[in-house]
Amino acid sequence: MTVANLMNWSPELDVKIDHMNDQHKELLDLMNIVYQLHNQEANFDPIFNAIEDLKNATIKHFQDEEVYMASIHFPGLATHKIIHDQLLKQFQTHIDRYQKERSLGEHFFGFLKLWLSAHIQGIDAKYGDHAMTVKKAG
Repeated sequence: MTVANLMNWSPELDVKIDHMNDQHKELLDLMNIVYQLHNQEANFDPIFNAIEDLKNATIKHFQDEEVYMASIHFPGLATHKIIHDQLLKQFQTHIDRYQKERSLGEHFFGFLKLWLSAHIQGIDAKYGDHAMTVKKAG
């Protein structure tokens, strides 16, 4: 049985920076793995391990993204770091709930979907636009 993805990559998620797009695609793939395991009613351990993989990739991505933003002198870096910290705290709250309740609800997948779509399209797109402006000026 094939399980649908939580979300698929689309051109609307393109931030115009290839290595950041690649990392966003990796995060999307990891989110889809968690979603598929959940829908296949996998045991706790495989789902928890997939969530941990997503968390670790997210931490690395946020660090890489912040280094990139600093390298292009993105003026919104400080605010973006705060948003990253908030997202990681929210994500950890969902992980803690999963460890306690041993089930993932729609609230978790709603969080992931909103995080990926709204954050990339609304927040990350700004550094992509800034990078294009810097590139044209340079």
